[in-house]
Amino acid sequence: MLAFSGITLHLLAMLASKGLTPERAAILGALVGPMQVAGRVVEFTFAKHATPSAVGVIALAAFPLAVLVLAFAGPQDWVFVVFAALWGASNGVMTIVRGTVPAEIWGRDGYGGLTGLMATPVLLARAVGPFFAAWLLAAMGGYTPMALAFAAIGVVALASFASAVWFNRR
Repeated sequence: MLAFSGITLHLLAMLASKGLTPERAAILGALVGPMQVAGRVVEFTFAKHATPSAVGVIALAAFPLAVLVLAFAGPQDWVFVVFAALWGASNGVMTIVRGTVPAEIWGRDGYGGLTGLMATPVLLARAVGPFFAAWLLAAMGGYTPMALAFAAIGVVALASFASAVWFNRR
């Protein structure tokens, strides 16, 4: 959520820095929301027999890939459509995963309290993300280095999640 909220706030400026007009940037940026829904539909349709943690690994893998597409994108619209599809689907599916993985790992007893407790760092990261992105932008001197830093954070998130799930199965 740190990276998602940080990049989301800076997305239009990032797209403009890639040579898009404000109108094109707004249209392409607006694709993220429908792609969140599309990601959930795909997850619901095709991941019926997959565990929530397996779906989470796929969704978290899509995140740094999306950011890398954005970081190295030229001004072609189709590249930003790929970014929006990966970015939106990842975030949309992670919304489901955050609600289902705790039940998969720890069961349903105390589910409400556990997920409420787990929501705290997510909400804090969402609140800090735009400020952190601005700091990265200033410290790194551009949107591409900022995006690369967020892609690295996404890889760490993926590795952390996959490790937690793997250790739980053991």
